[in-house]
Amino acid sequence: MRHITVILTLVFLLLPISAAHTQGNTADSDTAADTPVGEVEEFEMVEDVVDVTEQETSLGLFEIIGRMHPATVHFPISWLFLLFLTEMIAFIYNKPAWHRAGFYILIMAVLSIAAAAATGLINASNQELEGELHSLMITHRNLNYVVAGLSVLALGIRIGRRSLSGYLHGIYLAFIVVATVLVLISGHLGSKMVYGLKYLPF
Repeated sequence: MRHITVILTLVFLLLPISAAHTQGNTADSDTAADTPVGEVEEFEMVEDVVDVTEQETSLGLFEIIGRMHPATVHFPISWLFLLFLTEMIAFIYNKPAWHRAGFYILIMAVLSIAAAAATGLINASNQELEGELHSLMITHRNLNYVVAGLSVLALGIRIGRRSLSGYLHGIYLAFIVVATVLVLISGHLGSKMVYGLKYLPF
């Protein structure tokens, strides 16, 4: 009787250990079964990343140049606005040195306009815009044509002249003022194209 009691006691003590061991094996089996699925999903994700990378690196030279447009558009706005301030100060306070400095600022403005126009036209040729976005792009482009034309005319007036006076100075200042206003409007239209039609309430 004593031996039977000892045997039963051992059985009851070993049963929980055996059950735990069985559960552990089952959990390991489930993990092993799930592992291939996880590996497949991870592989698919990596494959997608590789596809996107290959797609981005397959851009042509002109497409890359066109995508430089967002980096170049800030310079015409900055140079023209600086030119406007410089020429207004020179005119109002009669500062010939500021007027002479305006000539070099105008050169930088024309060069920056050329870079922004070239990248913008290339970028537009690679876009498929429709509806209001397409209309915005056309208006944005045409305004910048006018800005470029006025800036080149202003530079033509300044070439060969250290200073301007009379009606010629008035025409020059009018070109600068109109070009500055139009480039700001064009920049606003560009921001609506990038950030949404309701980016600003006007």
